[in-house]
Amino acid sequence: MFWPLLFAHLLADFPLQSKWMVDNKDRTSVRLLHVSFHFLISLAFTLFYIPEAWPLLLLLASIHFLIDSGKNFVNQAKPNWIIFPYLFDQILHILSIILIAAMITRISNVPPFAIQPVWLIFSIAYLVVTYVWYISERTLTFRNKAYFQQVVEKEWPRMVARAVFLTVPIVMWPNSPKYFGASALVVFPYKLRYFGLRAFITDVTISGLGVIFILVVIGF
Repeated sequence: MFWPLLFAHLLADFPLQSKWMVDNKDRTSVRLLHVSFHFLISLAFTLFYIPEAWPLLLLLASIHFLIDSGKNFVNQAKPNWIIFPYLFDQILHILSIILIAAMITRISNVPPFAIQPVWLIFSIAYLVVTYVWYISERTLTFRNKAYFQQVVEKEWPRMVARAVFLTVPIVMWPNSPKYFGASALVVFPYKLRYFGLRAFITDVTISGLGVIFILVVIGF
């Protein structure tokens, strides 16, 4: 059940986590609301397959609350620490999902990394290369004010471009090397006075990793 739980986590932690939630996560009530979103979305993705797993999903939500509370403590103690808390927070969340997926296996005999259904793998890849990477790049480059500003300004065009870069090789597989260059025609987000080449190389690389992820996990 790792993949459904991972997809639920990415949904709840990125596109479904509003700016208001992010700005007010120092409040316990807001963290509880955020965790409730996680629990309900995880429940929606697992209830059909393993309804008896709901207590473990509640445990996962509780762990998520503790991780977020720890991150909040670090943010208040070290407000200049941005990148490390973000990365460490996501690593802990993924490790907790692996743990809960393994525990679900004990009560269901479903392998923790079973691919069910396949569309989840594609959804995870698209979500990561579009919105998750937007938030991640914005966090990782916050000290470079000029590049950060362009990341924000080109949010949607670059997300669309990365989706195209991911789609072309998958649709054209196994002849993707012949057609991959066609996706480079999506240049509209990269006509920038500064950082255009950097943004283009970054987006092609992230999308390429998304393609590799799909091919490896599904086993094309």
